[in-house]
Amino acid sequence: MDKNLKDAKKVLTDFLDSCYVNWHTAKVLQLLDTNVYISKPDLPANFITRADFIVYLENEVSQNKLSQSYRIDTFNAKLTPDKSVDLMLSIILTNQTYDAACPYQKWDITATLRLHDSIYLIDMIHFSLKMNQQSKKDKLSFVKAQNLLKLVQERYRIILECTEDIIFEYNIPHDMLTLNYNINTPAGKKSKKIQINSYSTSLYKKNSIHPADLERVDNVLNNKLSPDNLTLRLKDPIKNVYRWFELRGTWIYNERQKPFCYTGLLHNIHKQKLQIDALTYKSERDGLTGLYNRQAAEYLIMSTLKKDKHQQHAFIIIDIDYFKQVNDVLGHQFGDSVLISLAKKLSMTFRYDDIIGRFGGDEFVVFMRDIASDEMPMERSQHLGNLFRRKFIEAFNQKFSCSIGIAIYNKDGQTFEELYHAADVALYEAKNHGRNRCYMYSREFE
Repeated sequence: MDKNLKDAKKVLTDFLDSCYVNWHTAKVLQLLDTNVYISKPDLPANFITRADFIVYLENEVSQNKLSQSYRIDTFNAKLTPDKSVDLMLSIILTNQTYDAACPYQKWDITATLRLHDSIYLIDMIHFSLKMNQQSKKDKLSFVKAQNLLKLVQERYRIILECTEDIIFEYNIPHDMLTLNYNINTPAGKKSKKIQINSYSTSLYKKNSIHPADLERVDNVLNNKLSPDNLTLRLKDPIKNVYRWFELRGTWIYNERQKPFCYTGLLHNIHKQKLQIDALTYKSERDGLTGLYNRQAAEYLIMSTLKKDKHQQHAFIIIDIDYFKQVNDVLGHQFGDSVLISLAKKLSMTFRYDDIIGRFGGDEFVVFMRDIASDEMPMERSQHLGNLFRRKFIEAFNQKFSCSIGIAIYNKDGQTFEELYHAADVALYEAKNHGRNRCYMYSREFE
């Protein structure tokens, strides 16, 4: 082959490599003449400039539409008197990822290359589809598939309009989250679509998911889990409040059996969650004081003892002195106000994560988790007694007091029953020594 023809062929194959294999846009610009004529059926227009061609290539790359390789099927070259070269070739595109979805694989290419300062540049290049009988069948199948896709999309749109669920898709390679959902407008429901790029590090993620639920969501995405029903709170961007959703998703795998997409529904369960929480609260609480009832408090204490075996805890029993006489003399309504007052003082005196319950009548129990020392429950109990006495002297000029027994885990017991017994023994000792006082359990009391 003539040297000029070899040089021209090398320029064109470098151009095709830069387009289809290396995606090297700078090299493409270098091989195209300034006033090049480019024609290709899938371009935005029949003719575009080299600058527009670069934009087209970059867009195809970003959407992962370009072929990953090609091979030359036929090749012909002709040298003109002015040393320009006319090349005619056909290439077959091979795309490992999208092979089945792209029936247009064979292209005819016509190109004219001219010498510019002893270097061949592409002056004109024209792409056309090679339409043999098989590719026509493929095109027909492709058109049918496209029509079917449009039908599915229309059904999908109708379903989306009838639901309050959020349809999501998380693309792992592009780290992009797509959300489809409805919003209510004066004209009715309106579909909305949001795409969040760089989702794993985006502020949207941190602002939209409740901080307490972020770790569980990250665990699903990072470890490719498929939980049956993961509940989480998402922020309503309009009302700026969190609402409960149930996540139902599935992982989609590529041909190498690697997950590349997580898709599914975020089902709005906010109303049901509030109803369940209200019923749960009601079942766990004492109807008069709002504290935990005996069953709930006992369960929570036993769970803590099982989970936090290596920490030090305190078990406290509080009993109102002469409460039966209070009911008999001043009436049950006044007695209820005394119980409610003590419950409020308990909540004020002890910590947020301490377990406080009413075990029945005038008997209250406090379980202090992870105490720093034995003195801590004694100090809190004495402070409670002082608050309780002052409350009724100031309000009703009545003298009320309470007796308190304290047991320490695991010095005085290791189970709920052992701690309850030790604290009850200490309480009995406090009552025997004049009431209105706090006693720590001692084996000498037995």
